[in-house]
Amino acid sequence: MVGWFEIPVNDMDRAKAFYEAVFKVEIKNVELDGLKMG
Repeated sequence: MVGWFEIPVNDMDRAKAFYEAVFKVEIKNVELDGLKMG
C-alpha cells in the first residue's frame, strides 16, 4: 500500500478527478503553507 507520493500538476481539480478514478479512492484537498495538495 502506498502511503504518500508527490506528482506536480498544473490543474489540481483535473488531476484529483483522474487519480480518484484510476485508484478508486477519495482524495481530500489540503493547503499547507500556500501549497495545494491532495
